[in-house]
Amino acid sequence: MIGDDDDQRDGEPEEGDIVTEDHQRFFQDGKLILTVAEGESWASAVKTHMDHERFWPDVWWISDHGNAHLLDTYKTLHEEVQ
Repeated sequence: MIGDDDDQRDGEPEEGDIVTEDHQRFFQDGKLILTVAEGESWASAVKTHMDHERFWPDVWWISDHGNAHLLDTYKTLHEEVQ
């Protein structure tokens, strides 16, 4: 979860984290929780979902090689505004 120690966040998604392979379909615990329309900001959609759920887990992108990369939703939102 956001705010956990960095050493826990460097590895792989944990239970409750949100994962995506394409920045359009987002899953939590193996269940599709959000679909983002093409051209829509994934970061904004994910943040809106987390705010609605009142739960702010880490968000991960799983590459086509199976590597997990931690996404910074708030940094992406900030960059989109500029």
